[in-house]
Amino acid sequence: MLENILSEKPKTFSSISDAHDYVDNWNQKVITVPMQSIKVDSRGTLIYTSTPPIEELNGSRLTDHALSQLNAHCKLPQKFADGLDPDLHVYNLNKIMSGTLGTFSIVIRNLDKNKEEKCVTAILSTIPNGVPHALVLRNLVTQNVAGRVEISNNGGAMQIAMPVIFNDQIDVLNGDLVDLYAEVSNHLWTEKRCAKSCLDFSIIWNRLVCQNGAYLHKKLYHGSHLRFPTEMQVHHYINTGVNHLRGFCASTLPNAIKIMDNTVVEEQDLIKTRSLLRGTIKPAELDSSLEKVNSVYDQVNLITNCAKFAHTSKQRNLEIIGGEIIERFLMVA
Repeated sequence: MLENILSEKPKTFSSISDAHDYVDNWNQKVITVPMQSIKVDSRGTLIYTSTPPIEELNGSRLTDHALSQLNAHCKLPQKFADGLDPDLHVYNLNKIMSGTLGTFSIVIRNLDKNKEEKCVTAILSTIPNGVPHALVLRNLVTQNVAGRVEISNNGGAMQIAMPVIFNDQIDVLNGDLVDLYAEVSNHLWTEKRCAKSCLDFSIIWNRLVCQNGAYLHKKLYHGSHLRFPTEMQVHHYINTGVNHLRGFCASTLPNAIKIMDNTVVEEQDLIKTRSLLRGTIKPAELDSSLEKVNSVYDQVNLITNCAKFAHTSKQRNLEIIGGEIIERFLMVA
């Protein structure tokens, strides 16, 4: 394996402003060059061989993710490449690239905000078409949205969990608390030509009521192949996404729960529920609980409550089933 390769691990931040401060100093650029003009040396740095020279590429250190992408482009299996002597690894990469037509889009940036040293963070077959992380974070900061951020190099991915947007819990019915948090997912690039970069706004909840675990991951606002010409359009898109999240909390979810609470459970659905929950609690207790089920909301609460007593392999399945029932009513709320 090549020497002097930078190891990039996911970085986490307790606030959106801290994450913005980190990525805003990247000075990230994308440079598209012919594959035949690129070489690698045994120190793990790139060399651009054509003229005029591109100073930003020469001497830029490869990250482990960029090296794995280069291995994949050159059809070198990762396990095989890891076991190669550095000089032999370099020979194979350079030999293959010198005889291959096509271009690379090379993503380079500062190593971190305290160092001007450039690193190659990705080597792609297509031009990245995602919205820059700094632009996403800057717009969220201006809206005073709080959250936790994780940034990884795999696909240029950034996940933002935002519990405070909903003050953590809301009443959907009198005394019924729902624990919610929102998530923003951003990808700067994709590994495949046919795939799409995206900036998504999702809702996730982990329990419904009384510590019951109705699991649902619902995508509320989705953008793919985002290539905004102006920052104003990005701001509008993000503002709309945040409003979708707030609207879900203020009206969509409470309305769905009210509809469920006023919808009578069909007899055949009770029979299916009894079969589904068999073995989670005692038979007599299950029959007694089913007799008290009047609405679909009661049915969901019973399913998710029994999930707490189910075997681990079945527990998650019951939580997902509870979420799927709720999602049906979200479609009409």
